[in-house]
Amino acid sequence: TSSENNLLLVDISSPSRPNILSSVKVSTATFNVAIDDNIVAISNFLDGINFLDVSEPTTPKWKGKLPDVWNGKWLTLYNGTLLFVDSHGGRGLQSFDISWLSKPLTQDYFVDNNFKINALVADFETLYLSSTDDKLTIINTNNHEQPEKLSEMASTSANELAVKDNLLL
Repeated sequence: TSSENNLLLVDISSPSRPNILSSVKVSTATFNVAIDDNIVAISNFLDGINFLDVSEPTTPKWKGKLPDVWNGKWLTLYNGTLLFVDSHGGRGLQSFDISWLSKPLTQDYFVDNNFKINALVADFETLYLSSTDDKLTIINTNNHEQPEKLSEMASTSANELAVKDNLLL
């Protein structure tokens, strides 16, 4: 959760008594936040994508950043090692190996030049993408350097996607 220009880490183990554990200053131009295990990715227009380690929620620590990536509308941290971003700058869908947070590796991957992401979700080694032109695209991300398009089908444009077992919602 955020308050003004801060990302708040809140203990909700007792929902009737939430407790703020810490507050971290973030850019006023923050677009999106994603979390996997103890790593938080924060996308903003001014400073790229920053990674915050929250393994000690009372003392979170900045661990690294991707400075040349802006406007990340959708972020998905997957298995603690991959990050997918639609940066709205003509760069398409990008994958990042963030296993070494102080120096992430980038691999651009274009679904196609006209693909505009409306929603995305990652599940294990599969990425599900809904586009604004009413397509659902399914991509195998086992090899983040060469993702493989498994299928594409016509569907209505989804604003949110979720996966549970063998069901895509």
